[in-house]
Amino acid sequence: MGGGKSQSIVVKLFQRNPMKKLWKLLAAAVLIVPALHAQATSVSRPARRAMTFNDLAAVKNVSDPQLSPSGLRILYAVRTTDLARNRRSTVTYISAIDGSGRRRFPDDSTNASEARWSPDGNSIAYVSGGQLWIADASGGNKRRLTALQGGASGPVWAKTGDRIAFVSGVYPSCADDACNVSRAKADEENPVKARVTDRLLYRHWNAWQDSTRSHLFVVPVNGGPATDITAGVWYDVPPGPFGGSEGYSFSPDGKELAFTAKDAGREDAWSTDINLYTVPVTGGTPKVITASNRGADANPVYSPDGRWIIYSSQQRAGFEADRGRLMAYDRTTGSSSELLPNWDASADAYQFTASGDAIYIESASKAQQKIFRITRSGSGYTGAPQVIVASDHNTSLSISRDGRTLAWSQDAVERPAEIFVATVSPAAPRRGSVVTSGPRQLTHENDALLAELSLNPAEEFWFRGAGGD
Repeated sequence: MGGGKSQSIVVKLFQRNPMKKLWKLLAAAVLIVPALHAQATSVSRPARRAMTFNDLAAVKNVSDPQLSPSGLRILYAVRTTDLARNRRSTVTYISAIDGSGRRRFPDDSTNASEARWSPDGNSIAYVSGGQLWIADASGGNKRRLTALQGGASGPVWAKTGDRIAFVSGVYPSCADDACNVSRAKADEENPVKARVTDRLLYRHWNAWQDSTRSHLFVVPVNGGPATDITAGVWYDVPPGPFGGSEGYSFSPDGKELAFTAKDAGREDAWSTDINLYTVPVTGGTPKVITASNRGADANPVYSPDGRWIIYSSQQRAGFEADRGRLMAYDRTTGSSSELLPNWDASADAYQFTASGDAIYIESASKAQQKIFRITRSGSGYTGAPQVIVASDHNTSLSISRDGRTLAWSQDAVERPAEIFVATVSPAAPRRGSVVTSGPRQLTHENDALLAELSLNPAEEFWFRGAGGD
């Protein structure tokens, strides 16, 4: 129907203007094709509309999937925007892995974020009102663990289940929270709002660097005061502006923490020399373990057997866009080596399975954020990484204890993030599909909104550039 009509229009145009330049004919064709496409699609479905600012504000931001150790339940966060009140709020939901039984956690009256399962799956730590809380997995028996001036964020459980690490803003010269309270009150009541600085970096992008620093704390789960295990240091743990709980982790025995920090002194504004440190959970002088590399070393993860700490390392000093090599620090010898020296991608995020038989890696590849896996053989982690999830943008991977269930956040140019799940073979052969079931979309928070909008997917194309690239 449409093809015959468009051909007639084009022929008539060419006959009436035989001497016109070809670009006019092409311009007419460009106009005709979208019009006929719209006519055809309007027959099969209701007309969709262009996206507006209000639609953008109405998007529900789904994030932070957290599988229970058993892999049978999942936590995830949903952030919404209230334009009238000019504010955003985040709530946490819990459901079965098939999506059934969905409800707010811990209850309908609490705005919770950064929810994290205990190692036994019986309790959940979360942040609410700027402080750290804990509740039973059912949502009952809520207890507040912190009441700090600088708040609490980024909870990370020790594998032993008896303590939680988090970060809080402190005045480095203060020895206790009473001092932090007094300093904060004095700053607020001081009529002089001028900023005085005697060192760089005094501002990062659009945020001023004030007098406080983010420090690493540990708090007992059964009650007791939180301990600043980086007391007295003048750097942030982890470094800003993007650092979160991926910047620190417990050793398997719960006796040590590794963390990311940047102690560049007067060179802070232009140095990329970020390092990894270790410190006992009782506190003490942090020990730098990556001092030999002048680029950025970040985001430590202990192997389940405690022998290794894997991390991302940029080799070139002063260059923020260098490839993030996946490195392994041997806690016995104190030396580091690259795990995948023949892989040309960056390890953006990574984690071991509970057995240590595999490492999952999130990495950008050909304009998509993919999920890869390397498996352990007798001689270590060898071979090229296997692609587990190849399409679109995939982040925030969570793995069940048995390594068979995966959950992650996936988005694309034409759709916001939702949570996806899949079942995998934890010891898959090097050849063949690793995924045995899925991927399956678990959440559908934005389906109704997307049904009204006309959004176009990105199209991939390749061409040969300079030097044959």
